[in-house]
Amino acid sequence: MVADAPSALAEPSLVRRIWRLLGNRWVRLILALLPALTFFGAFSPIFSPLIYPALAPAGWHNITPHGKTVLYGVASSEDMPGLMLACGSSFTIAPTDPSTWLIGHLHFWLTHDGGTHWQLLHPPFENGDDCEVAAPPGGNGTLFAGILPKFSLTPPTTASTATLWVSHDAGTTWHRVTANTAVAGHWPHVDIGSYYRHGVLYGDRTVDSPDGSSSVFAMSIDDGATWTTIESALSGLERQGWQVDTDPLPDYRGEHAWYRALSHSGQPPMLEHSRDDARHWDVVGPMGTEPLRDVLLATTPHAPERLCAAHIAGQADHVSLLSSANGGSTWRTGMNPPNAPSTSGEMYWLEISTGGDCYQGYHYRIVSPGKSQTLLGYGVWHLGADSTVMQILPIGNDMNLDDLATEYVPAGSGLPSRLIVEPMLADHTWAAVFSGLADENNDQRILWHAAP
Repeated sequence: MVADAPSALAEPSLVRRIWRLLGNRWVRLILALLPALTFFGAFSPIFSPLIYPALAPAGWHNITPHGKTVLYGVASSEDMPGLMLACGSSFTIAPTDPSTWLIGHLHFWLTHDGGTHWQLLHPPFENGDDCEVAAPPGGNGTLFAGILPKFSLTPPTTASTATLWVSHDAGTTWHRVTANTAVAGHWPHVDIGSYYRHGVLYGDRTVDSPDGSSSVFAMSIDDGATWTTIESALSGLERQGWQVDTDPLPDYRGEHAWYRALSHSGQPPMLEHSRDDARHWDVVGPMGTEPLRDVLLATTPHAPERLCAAHIAGQADHVSLLSSANGGSTWRTGMNPPNAPSTSGEMYWLEISTGGDCYQGYHYRIVSPGKSQTLLGYGVWHLGADSTVMQILPIGNDMNLDDLATEYVPAGSGLPSRLIVEPMLADHTWAAVFSGLADENNDQRILWHAAP
């Protein structure tokens, strides 16, 4: 007796069907490309809304533009709080414009609500490899965008051109200010002003010479198309060997008044003041009693009598914040809290609030109790306007970050005051790569904000 033959071939198991599917060369190619597509941000618009919030530490909110954004620059307006301009490159389809797939091109994003919603701009800029953005205080929403060839560790061997664009209507329309061609052997640059005062733009201007490049303080009445160098006479302190640490910083009590800080080995830093647009300088007095080098200053038009000072250092064993409530005549030194751990690390930037509070980003190293290894921590040190004890606004420990830029944005435009930090991812993590936040050059930056 012969057994009955099956009426139909048995259905392959699920495992066999998957195996057959994997045998298809196109499927294998797609699977092989998935990590690369994810790395280059192709899926970022889908996954970034889920991953970005998870990257922000407790108490902070992520406001990075979605997509594969290699941020090269971010600027926030003090005159129109909520207005921000960001620039970088992108390898992704932008969520707001699926037609944008410009591999290797610069992209610019604009927000009017402090980063809650970003708009991808389509400005008339030529393409480039690097960019700078700025929103100089006093410009009433004026924005600058600089387009540069790609940065390298050595100056280009051929001439290269950088261009500068400006918008006086919060990013709605743009016009070219100037184009700057750097000769062979010099880095291309754009001279973007730092402050508008009485309708004049002030800032640093780069001057190329056969001996190299130097920076001079200058003024412009045409948004930076042309500059007039401000010749500053040597002050008495400079003739005694003191080193100028800061560019001129506005004293908002007078239209042509400026501050700057100087330092000398083994001495407390000194504050100088000018009443004629940085042409001549007079001594105000010492800034505290602690010897400091590489001093930072911060002033604000919202509290003209207030100043903040700190020092920036690559490896420092403590933090020092100084505060003045009377134009620098006297200073209070912030002290570390009694329970603060012993730290060493790097201090960056310095911000002052509308009330005179001082903030400084701090990338530090601490030894965890009971452990021998050193842990990395990130935070912002805070010295209240009328306090002598500093507090820290923590950002996190053991986070894969490097560098830390900070920016204080005053309240306005229906938004509360906020503190923005711009950490840089220092290494590739799966979360970072998967969300399009890391690349081989380790220059990916993200934006977080919190209430100060």
